[in-house]
Amino acid sequence: MKITLVTSPFFDHSTFYSGVDALAQPYIPLGLLSLAACLKQSGHEVVIADLNLAYNNGNWQNDDRFYYNAAEYLKSYNSDLLGFLTAYDAYHHTINIATRYKEKNKNVPIVLGGIRQQ
Repeated sequence: MKITLVTSPFFDHSTFYSGVDALAQPYIPLGLLSLAACLKQSGHEVVIADLNLAYNNGNWQNDDRFYYNAAEYLKSYNSDLLGFLTAYDAYHHTINIATRYKEKNKNVPIVLGGIRQQ
């Protein structure tokens, strides 16, 4: 199975909502890397899509189609399953991107995960 694990988008919200090109903070958390390693050991093909780095590299723009364009970018991975890291301050972005992705890729399961709080 081809699995794409997706980082949570992290933007400076004061610039993101102003229409100015906001820079995102590229990162891949250790938990996502660990999950990728376990999935690979189980025989799956795994890639990690860093939405922040892709945005900074100009893969899509901060305009009224932001979430649709992000979903189209993820579609290019042609995955059998999409797994999103969900972080508290980017949850709304993750849900919007996942919703737009699911609208055109109904048969691809989407999994949300993140930090477990005690």
